[in-house]
This record gives sequence, structure tokens and C-alpha cells, in this order.
Amino acid sequence: MAEGEIGDVGGEQQTAWHENYDMEDSTRKVVSRFKSEPELAKGYAELLNTHTNRAVVFPKDDATDEDKAKAMSKIYSRLGVPEKPEDYGFKKPDDLPDGIGWDEEAVAEWAKVCKEKNIPKEQAHAALAFQTELIKKQHAAQIAENERLDSELDQERKDAEARLRTEMGEEAYESYVKQCALAVKHYDGKLGGVEAMLNETGAGNHPVMIKLFNEIYKDKLEEGKLVKGENLGDSDNKEDPEAIQKAYFPNSPEMLRMGPRR
Repeated sequence: MAEGEIGDVGGEQQTAWHENYDMEDSTRKVVSRFKSEPELAKGYAELLNTHTNRAVVFPKDDATDEDKAKAMSKIYSRLGVPEKPEDYGFKKPDDLPDGIGWDEEAVAEWAKVCKEKNIPKEQAHAALAFQTELIKKQHAAQIAENERLDSELDQERKDAEARLRTEMGEEAYESYVKQCALAVKHYDGKLGGVEAMLNETGAGNHPVMIKLFNEIYKDKLEEGKLVKGENLGDSDNKEDPEAIQKAYFPNSPEMLRMGPRR
């Protein structure tokens, strides 16, 4: 059957309805999908209704500022921009790790910026989520680096202590630690906070610090500022040099891991 024909009626060839109209071939190809003029009219009405309800109409160049503002407000609303900053509804993520703060004031400022720049709600949330994930990754990387440094520093301390014990011998090392503790006590009483600082930072158990305060002890002993053999309270385990050391510098394992950064 040739294009434009719809079949035989009463033995005569019937011409398609659109053949009665003069139109471009491209137009005819589109309207030929409809079986009749009423069907075409119905399709056009549905298309017009959809266009009217969903179309984004920009204001004309000669429109007043008020009309332009109203028109753009409708457009932004269609795009998903909330009416007010608080309507963005930003909330603290449930999976935010300990150590990462959630600044409500900063988030509120971000909502104001989003509204000012007419950023749709979905895009605003996506941007905040991206920033949050980036911070979480940086936080995790920093924790891993801190643990690596702490482990490295702790091993360095242990190696230095082992060398010191070898150089001095266990008995001399124990005496060394006691003398160091005397010096610390002296300056803690004079200045205040020395002992707490050494314990909180982990520096009190570092061999270099022990050497330093032992030299201070000897200098002050010569000046008569310290009493030799002053009782500081002995360790319960007198045979364990490390226990003796901990008695004078009672750093917990947690504090040792929080030693000074390089």
C-alpha cells in the first residue's frame, strides 16, 4: 500500500486525511502517525498542556525587575532550590568518626551561601557530602601517620634505652634513673608542672631526658641543692629496672604512645 493510502472502502481506494493538506514532507511524516484530525487535535492539546505545566519560561528582556525576580524564583523552585536556607535540611552524618567535629554554625553558613547562589538542594547536599568524605579520609590518614610516628618514636626510645643500659650496666642505670627523678622533683617543686609535663608527653621515660636530669642532679648535688639518696618511694619490684623507671615517671602505655611529635 502506498504512503497516504489507508485502504479500500466499498471497493474504492481511500486517501489518508492528511493528504488533503499541503505541508512539508517532514511535517506529513509526523502527523501521519495520527489516524484522523480529531486524534491529531487531541495529541496537540495534551502536548500543549504538558508544555504549559512543565515549561521553564525565562522573563523577557524588557520585563520589570519585579517580574524578572518572580519569573526566576519560579525557575529556581522548579530546579529544586529551597525557599529558605534552613529548608536545605543539612544534618550531621551518623557515621562521622570520633575526632571529627560537626560545626552547626558553619553548616548554617553553607546553607545561606547555597540559597544566595540558588544551588538546588540535591547539589548542595552532594557538595557537603563530598567535603565530609574528604575530611574523613584526611582524618584516617592522619591517624595512621600518627600511629606510625608513635611506633617509630617508641622503638627509638627503646633502642636508646637498651644502648644506655648496655653502656652503663643495669645497676648503674637504676641509680641513674633515681638521680634523674630527684632532679625532676627538685624542679617540679621549684617551678611547678615539670613532672606532669614529662608524664603527659611521654618525655619522662626517654633516655635522653634521663641523661639530662641526671646531669642536672649531679650539678645541683655539687651545689648542695639536693640531698644525696633522698627517698622518693622505691618501686615494689626492685629487681626490675623498667619497673623502677616507671615508679619515678609513671607514664601509662597510652601516654607513651602520645609522645612528642617530630
